[in-house]
Amino acid sequence: MVLKELKFYNFRNLLKSTIQFHPSVNIFLGPNGQGKTNLLESIFVLSFGGTFRPGKAEVLIKRGETCGYVEGRYLDKNLTNNAKVEFVDSRKRMLYNNKSLNNSNLKNRLFSVLFSPESLAVIKDGPDARRTLIDEIGMSLNPEYSKKLADFKKALNARNKVLKNYKNHGLEKKSILGVLESLNPLYFEKATDLTHHRLSVVRILKSELSPIYNSLIEGENVEISVEYLISSKNGVDWTASHVYNNFLDRAKDLADAELSAGTTLIGPHKHDIRFLVNQEDSRYFCSQGQQRTLIIAVKMGQILLFKKKHDSYPLLLLDDVLSELDLIKRTKLVKFLNNIEAQIFLTTTDLAFKIDEVSSGSRFLEGDFFVFEINNGEIVKSESNIG
Repeated sequence: MVLKELKFYNFRNLLKSTIQFHPSVNIFLGPNGQGKTNLLESIFVLSFGGTFRPGKAEVLIKRGETCGYVEGRYLDKNLTNNAKVEFVDSRKRMLYNNKSLNNSNLKNRLFSVLFSPESLAVIKDGPDARRTLIDEIGMSLNPEYSKKLADFKKALNARNKVLKNYKNHGLEKKSILGVLESLNPLYFEKATDLTHHRLSVVRILKSELSPIYNSLIEGENVEISVEYLISSKNGVDWTASHVYNNFLDRAKDLADAELSAGTTLIGPHKHDIRFLVNQEDSRYFCSQGQQRTLIIAVKMGQILLFKKKHDSYPLLLLDDVLSELDLIKRTKLVKFLNNIEAQIFLTTTDLAFKIDEVSSGSRFLEGDFFVFEINNGEIVKSESNIG
């Protein structure tokens, strides 16, 4: 999978432009605050229909403007395709080869994997960040996953609307319980379906992580495991039937609590993922460096699983991530990136960054790249070299 060309208009601070990319490595160079991450984000938007940063669609439009777009032309197994995301105020429209798509279908087209300082903090962040990580892996491996996620969110919104109306407007409890009873079968079906798919992703990832993690460190042999927490229980080996029955039992226990809270308290939006290092919870028993290593291993696992599933690589987006790593981990990651055929997009403030211990045969060092200098939203292709 190779992104050949990118166009944007009124996207963040970026000036209207059309860029042709190198099929191997593309480096976005410039001081902080000039638009490097915005450029990387525009590629991410084409993959997922939204941003990896806080905010809704309207924040992606240049300040003072009411519309904008980002558009990419890419090759997927020698077939040329076009993806476009348009923004008008708070609305978003997605097109694939000039045909409208919904958000879940767009996510099955142009795949990317993001390495960023924020993604390296997933272990210590809240459960939502870890669920999003697993969902992104699921979407990259299974074309049905995006629809499962969208169907669940639709059922959840319908149920939450009823509960919110009860709390805010003092509606009769008996009538609300009747409405919930009519919604619950579909809701629990969609909740079980998404949970079942998440569990399959966690099991696959769990089987791959230990050797990848150990390839990033020296002198240790560490066991990595993953748990999927449902009502504080590890459900990683649960069947779909077990998951469904758990939802039914919890619905009885939490019926009054849901009415009081005005929101749904049962379902995959409340689940968590726990990463264990030598059987200890990485949130509490690992250093920040170990947590970052773990997430790098997860991302590397996603890349390798994608290759195994699709016989191609996703786009790799690295947002100033090399500067966040120590020498050993940076070198190990670069060696991994150098040994795969994925197209890479990398932001940096300085071309003199060190690709230590990677001196021969490296596509980073032999001119197999383009450099784009970014200054106050203006993008200029440079003839600069690394080193």
